[in-house]
Amino acid sequence: MLGDKHSMVLISLNNLARLFMEERKYKQAEMLLRESLAGWEETAPDKMSRPTEAQYWRWKRYHTQSLLGASLTGQMNYGEAEALLLSGYEGLLRERNAPNPRVSSDDVEQAAVCVVRLYQEWGKPEQAAAWTLKLQEIKPSVTPKNP
Repeated sequence: MLGDKHSMVLISLNNLARLFMEERKYKQAEMLLRESLAGWEETAPDKMSRPTEAQYWRWKRYHTQSLLGASLTGQMNYGEAEALLLSGYEGLLRERNAPNPRVSSDDVEQAAVCVVRLYQEWGKPEQAAAWTLKLQEIKPSVTPKNP
């Protein structure tokens, strides 16, 4: 009824995908997140000339990239996961530092935790250590051993 690109539909896809991820059903989560990301990319593009409703929702696009990267990490598709996780983190950080941010520090922190997990699981301890330091800059009380 709302249409497949409506923000409430895309948020619902993300929420369902998160449930699949909690159950370690990463492939099912991936399918929903790819659909959601396509919708966010269309309705909340990266570059905009003036503030609009799309700008309000743009942070969700980056959050979805991060979730998709995490689902791919769970499937050991590390190369594709890395690109999505890094892009999602950078987008969330940019949105967090923008005037009138819609992104919380927790969203940025969670995106960084997903990057640490990627590098730990991928067997790249130097990158994991560097991202753990970056995570501590975001929230000093967090020291992920196994995020």
